[in-house]
Amino acid sequence: MRAVRGKQGRVSGSLVVKIDPIEARNAGAQWRLDGGAWYDSGYKLSGLAPGNHTLEFKAINGWSRPSNQQVMVVENQTSQISASYSSRATAMPWIPLLLLDD
Repeated sequence: MRAVRGKQGRVSGSLVVKIDPIEARNAGAQWRLDGGAWYDSGYKLSGLAPGNHTLEFKAINGWSRPSNQQVMVVENQTSQISASYSSRATAMPWIPLLLLDD
């Protein structure tokens, strides 16, 4: 007699990343995990292996992206991350003023 094991379900978790502010999202801000495909803010990425993963943010013109982060995906749970882009306000070039003596 031998023991037979049934098929076990795949162990996985999910991740949702919210990106702020809306102006950055409108400018094309996105995120990806472990160098994969890019996703929009609020997308739920499922079927992830539990453990540490690298979260990266897309570079967009006029904005400083958040730094890469290590995120922990937990079995049978949805991890939620929030991140904010910062506006890189265009500085006016310095223009010297000439003061003339009459």
